[in-house]
Amino acid sequence: MIIKATIHTFILTTLFLSTLTLFNIVKATPDKSVHLPSFATHPQDSADFDNDGLTDQQEELLGTERYLADTDGDGINDGIEVGDNPLEPHNHDNDNRIDALDSDDDNDGLPTLFETQQDSDHDGIPNYLDTDSDNDGVLDGEESGMAQTDTDHDGIDDLVDVDSTESKDKNGDGIVDTFQFPDQNKNGIPDFIDSSTQYAKVKMPSDNILAELANNEVIEESSSYQSTNKTDLSVDQDHDGIPDFIEIKIGTNPKNRDSDNDLVPDAIEIGLIPEYPQDTDHDGIIDALDDDDDNDTILTRNEDPNRDGTPVNDDIDNDGIPNYLDANDDGDMTTTKDEGSTLDTDGDGVLDYLDKDDGVDRSSTALKKTNNS
Repeated sequence: MIIKATIHTFILTTLFLSTLTLFNIVKATPDKSVHLPSFATHPQDSADFDNDGLTDQQEELLGTERYLADTDGDGINDGIEVGDNPLEPHNHDNDNRIDALDSDDDNDGLPTLFETQQDSDHDGIPNYLDTDSDNDGVLDGEESGMAQTDTDHDGIDDLVDVDSTESKDKNGDGIVDTFQFPDQNKNGIPDFIDSSTQYAKVKMPSDNILAELANNEVIEESSSYQSTNKTDLSVDQDHDGIPDFIEIKIGTNPKNRDSDNDLVPDAIEIGLIPEYPQDTDHDGIIDALDDDDDNDTILTRNEDPNRDGTPVNDDIDNDGIPNYLDANDDGDMTTTKDEGSTLDTDGDGVLDYLDKDDGVDRSSTALKKTNNS
């Protein structure tokens, strides 16, 4: 019994010592396994200091600022501009600069800062990614009146850059405080998001005209500019607020306030910025020289239903657009051109194109029956 007990004790002691030795060996052996960075093992890698939807690690790889939610200062968060997959960040204009670092995401000449995420023409594309936000066929950059030059390369168009204009900038954003977008029809909606207004861009006076003016050369009476020995860029013979040298360049008559004799003064038809004279129907003829500004077959001078001598204050459908610029004067389902200038279907004395209730059923059902008959 004593021998068995001794053997048993020896075995247990040996096993214990072996186990203890093995434990010490394992403990002393350095850990050579590789620990790859991951959000699971390194929670700090999922941190998002500026709460823009991108982790600090992702921002470092993208080149955006992890302490600034809108790196390019265009009013759109980095997370939105990058998109759902940071490995393939959005670059809508394919200009080698991702949207989150691009001051003009759609490259339409109008900085993203001014365009916002609104969708003015309801085409499913937000304005800041839509080169023609009002879908009128004219690029936003043109309708917004931007100079489309950036002399100091700071990402701000020269037209609104305080560095170029030396104007006031109380909020320190680098943009002229008093700047307002062109609004030709004065309805409170900037032209670049107003489908009722279009522009035909005309370059500022140059070449021979400016050269002559700059050199104080005499311009003979044979030209439409008054002969003078002292050149003055502010000369305005017809006193319509538009300098003669600009009228010469865009083709209007500097001696006549109403060049096309349509009862609407040039100053109104040209608009607020003479270098961008309005061309409402986009036919290549500026309104100041067009006898039918909206191309509805009713001459501009005849779009005066209240017969007070000017078409400017006539707006039959009260949509904020005067008839002479409105392709659908009465606001029904048919354009003025299609209704014609002489029809009075219901015999009430009001021509169809001015009569929203003209007795003609223009519902889709009625039209379909008519077409099938």
